[in-house]
Parts: sequence; structure tokens; C-alpha cells
Amino acid sequence: FFFLSGSQMGRMLLSLLLAVASRGAATFTARSQGALEAEAGSCKGEAVMIRTYLPTRAMIQRFQRIIKEVEPERQVIISYGTLQDPKDANLLSVSEGLRYNSTEIIKEKPVFLDTLYKIFGKERVVVTDDDMMLTEFPDMRSLPSYFTLMKRADGTEFGIQTWARGYHDEYIYTAMREYERVKGEKWNGCGLWVWEDDLEYTGNFKQLFDKYSGTADLISEQAHPLPKEKEHRLRWSSQKFRDECVVDDKVHRHREHLTYQSRRFLDAWGNAMKKGIHAHSEFGTATFCAVKGFKQRNVDLDDMDDRTPRKGWFVTTRHLHTQEEMKAHVEQMRKQGKAVLIHPCKY
Repeated sequence: FFFLSGSQMGRMLLSLLLAVASRGAATFTARSQGALEAEAGSCKGEAVMIRTYLPTRAMIQRFQRIIKEVEPERQVIISYGTLQDPKDANLLSVSEGLRYNSTEIIKEKPVFLDTLYKIFGKERVVVTDDDMMLTEFPDMRSLPSYFTLMKRADGTEFGIQTWARGYHDEYIYTAMREYERVKGEKWNGCGLWVWEDDLEYTGNFKQLFDKYSGTADLISEQAHPLPKEKEHRLRWSSQKFRDECVVDDKVHRHREHLTYQSRRFLDAWGNAMKKGIHAHSEFGTATFCAVKGFKQRNVDLDDMDDRTPRKGWFVTTRHLHTQEEMKAHVEQMRKQGKAVLIHPCKY
């Protein structure tokens, strides 16, 4: 160094400093990337949320079978949505066509919350209501809501205003936050299955979930695009949703008797809802998934029973079968060794 001129010495020192800085930056980038990969891979297992309200004994048996077949690999959560004080022993059901999607009102007295606690324990049963959901998302008060008609055992009826019936994802978000509060720790699962209480499966639940888990960010039924003018519930969405998610005048509709959401989709959709992006869940979830670049997958048609409108065994609107016929069909499918989804099964 003693034989170098001042300018040469300066250039050499600068080169050394740049080399050290470059090496440090490379090390920092590698460590940061490693930390991000570790963070992304830090999730563990999955959860299965069963959404229910005033379940029948047959539904309780279904819940027990799900728990037996999927745990401990997946943690089962029973999300009990309240529209009425569960201590009201005179409450019979939601009237026909609203709660019970069949040609008859279920005669059996529903199972109330205190009984669910006794069967499953308070750590598994998570209670969520509209007030809790509106606390999480106060901006939803300006959105349309359902007027649900309730019926007591003495035949008298009364109406309840509810947002939870149309905005399932906000309800699910609220239920998961309540689950975290009950457990005293943050849920760290890699994906969440959501199962409606009146959906039956004649095969093994674990095998069904294993088939689909992790294959897409959103798994649901019959997702497809359609012109926005054909979505009659588009008014059931916030202006922010219409501004950010309705692209090329299209939305994406799907069915949600069972859904799977990956952890990254849950986080992104949750953050969007917190920012005021809301929509009826039968088109909002699938639309957000499509326009934000997430991967969507439909449940295979082979996994669903006959979908013929009204006459089939997997239907979403009022149908012609009694619950006794539905029960007999489920038992027949099991005897034949056929694993299919059947809806609605309330018995």
C-alpha cells in the first residue's frame, strides 16, 4: 500500500468497501429469504369448522363421525351461530324454507347450546353471533341483511335481522378469532375446511379431505364466471368490492356446502374484508379468488350424488324428497360402498 498513489489507494479502498457491502447485502438477502420461507412454512395441520345452528341428533352423530375420522391430523371446531338466546327452551326452529330446506319441518326438537357443550366441550364449541361479527366489521351495517323468520314450539313466530346468513366469510373470520380467544393462542393452521351441518358424506371424511387439501387456495362447488347483471345479489356487496373485484363486468359464483381455503388465501381475504371489501359469500369469495390470482378448484362431480334439480340427492333448493327418504338413500349408498356427498340431510 505504501507504493500506491493517493488516487490509487482511494480506488482500492472503495473497491474493498463495495465488496464487503455486496457480500453483506447478499448475506442479508439470503437470510431474509430464508426467514420468509421459514415463516411461510411455519403453519401446521388444518382445521375443520362445522357451521351449525340448532342441530338435530342426526347432525350431532355426523359431527362425532367427522371428529373420529379426521382427528388428530385436523382439529375440528364446531361453530354455533346464534340468532336467539339459546336458553329460550320454547324455540323450535327457523321456519320451513329458511332453516329447513325440505318439504317438511323437522319434528325432532333441536339440540341446544348447553347440550353441545356437554357433548363436545367448551374448547371445541365456538359461539358466534351478528353482534360479534359487526364488531369485527362495523362497516357491514350499511349492507343488506336477511330477515329470518323464527318459530316457537307454541306456533308463534318472530323475525330476526341477520347478516351472518349471507356473509359467511365474515362469520368464519369472526368465529376463528373467537376460537383463538377461547384457546388462548393464535391459530397457526395451513388450511381451513368449512362444512355445513346438513351436508352428509357416505365415505370416509379423512380420505375426502386428503384428496383435496393443499391442491388449491379455494376449493368449493361449481365455481363459474357469469355477467354481473345475472348475479341478482350484486347489491349484497360493498362499493369497494365492486370497484376492486368486478372485472370485465363479471363475477364468479360458487356453492359453499363445503369449502377449503389455504392459509395464504385466508390471510389475504381477511385483510381485504378488514379494508371494507364485502360481498355475499356465494359470489364474493370465488370472485376475489379469481381476480386476485389465487388458484381455485371445484369438487369433482363424481364426489357428489345426483344433482338433478328438485329430484336429485345433492340439491341446493327446495326438493321433493322427505327427510325419511334422504336418510334411507344415505344408508343405501353406504351399503353399496359408494362415497358421495348428499344434501340436505337433517333427518
